[in-house]
Amino acid sequence: MSYFQLTTPSFPYPELRFSNLPVHSFRTLLEDLGTICLNTVECTLESGKYVFDKITRPTELQQKALDLLDISSICTQ
Repeated sequence: MSYFQLTTPSFPYPELRFSNLPVHSFRTLLEDLGTICLNTVECTLESGKYVFDKITRPTELQQKALDLLDISSICTQ
């Protein structure tokens, strides 16, 4: 059985379904990427108070979009 026989014939772009990720419009993809956040973490230990920033881990779809755009989610300063 070929790949094209396994996809839904009513979907106009079967090659986009190969990854089993949801299909987005540009607008909905930007909304999805907009959920990546920069959180400030603050913790107090006996040795002192520590504050650092942490970016939320992207979902599989978000990471695929970032990879295609050649954008790293790791901040370097």
